[in-house]
Amino acid sequence: MVYKHASHDSDTARKLLSLPEINLKIIPGPDGEIQVAQLLSSTMENISVSGTWRGPARLSLSPHVVCEYPHFY
Repeated sequence: MVYKHASHDSDTARKLLSLPEINLKIIPGPDGEIQVAQLLSSTMENISVSGTWRGPARLSLSPHVVCEYPHFY
């Protein structure tokens, strides 16, 4: 992303950052099968935004040992 390409509204960024994040927590049992699967929700509070910028960007997805991101799309 180009550095500080165009300024962005801090209130909008704060609202986006304060949305709940949902994570799937999987705990395997002794035999390797899924024993516990939990959906966890977390929300950031008291967010201080110093500055925000918008600009063109690229996303590069590459495989990972734990999660193969390219298979998601």
